[in-house]
Amino acid sequence: MLPDNIKIFLLRILISPALFGVIFMIVGLLASKFPPKAVNMYYGYRTRRSMLNQDTWMEANRYAPILMTRLGLGCLLLGIGFGFFIGNLTVHLFLMAGITLIAVILILVLTEKRLNTLFDKAGNRRSMPSPSS
Repeated sequence: MLPDNIKIFLLRILISPALFGVIFMIVGLLASKFPPKAVNMYYGYRTRRSMLNQDTWMEANRYAPILMTRLGLGCLLLGIGFGFFIGNLTVHLFLMAGITLIAVILILVLTEKRLNTLFDKAGNRRSMPSPSS
């Protein structure tokens, strides 16, 4: 039987960003290991821009899982830290919701920014300037 203070700490971790951090990391690692091979409506990073063609699809589904894994690690560390320093469970719920929402928005914004940098609106790869000598 665990002492009450340990139970409360574990409960705080479970309802904190730590849980979503672990989920993000697992999903990011799985998506990196088993990326979707073709544009589809069921699996992968799916936005209008990522689904323009196979090239945009492959880049989005290479980049988004990297972000998801990194942001998941950040959420995990924040959740563990909150477990030590924030005692109110209601505050934990709001922090969990807020940080998870921010992480999802960051994945979308940064991946779309990457696609916008590498591809034009029609999905054609932009020519990258050659390095100056």
